[in-house]
Amino acid sequence: MLIIIIISLITFGICIFLALQDDAQNKYLPDTRDDTLMYTALKGTVSGKEFTLTEAQVNTYLNDEIVEKSNDIKNLRIYFNNGITEIYSKISYMEHDVVLYAKADISLDTTNNAFNIRLYDARIGKLPVNDFILKSIISANIQQTENVSVKDGIILISSSYDFNIDSFILTLTFREFTIGNKIMTCQTNSLASDAIDVLIDALKTSEGREKLKHLFKVTFSPESIIEFGLDNINKLIPKVTDKINDIKDNIIDIKDDLISRFS
Repeated sequence: MLIIIIISLITFGICIFLALQDDAQNKYLPDTRDDTLMYTALKGTVSGKEFTLTEAQVNTYLNDEIVEKSNDIKNLRIYFNNGITEIYSKISYMEHDVVLYAKADISLDTTNNAFNIRLYDARIGKLPVNDFILKSIISANIQQTENVSVKDGIILISSSYDFNIDSFILTLTFREFTIGNKIMTCQTNSLASDAIDVLIDALKTSEGREKLKHLFKVTFSPESIIEFGLDNINKLIPKVTDKINDIKDNIIDIKDDLISRFS
């Protein structure tokens, strides 16, 4: 019995020793701060085309949304390596500051508008961490916010954001993303197209026109709907106008031909 106790104590001591080791070479420390994630995303979503987010942009966002709102997470930094995401974090665990390392499987759930982050191959210091302990660490350290939550050990980060512009709401939603070399490539909805739809809907009601009047300091009459529609048809799809004119000319030619044949 004494031998078993001694072996248990030695094993426990070894585990503590391994857990307190820091061989991450400071990879969890913050790098250059870049606050332009939302700006880059907004700029890239005007047309709905692909755009890229850098490690610095993503790390800055995660620092603001997770680290600054947590009492136990000291540092957090991720790395993108051609499909593989690595996470380094310094956390408080069992009254000690330890380094947590893990790989992450990041997927986009377009149904629930969330990035799902599942951690695996984790270790604390040099000590491997099983899934049960890993889920416990995640639940204890991730602060639930409007944009971040945890479910069954999976970190959920919102992939949809609402922007209120003087009571007009535009929604930015991520639709696709891939992990490359130090970048994340994304695609969202087209805010420009959605903005036009919102404007058209507003022009259809007196309440909407009042909101537009307040926003743009311009009076919008019911006729503005027709003017707005015609203006955008001519600007956005001029080929339609040309095609209509071609069809009209063809009809006139056919009419003239028939008249000449039967006159």
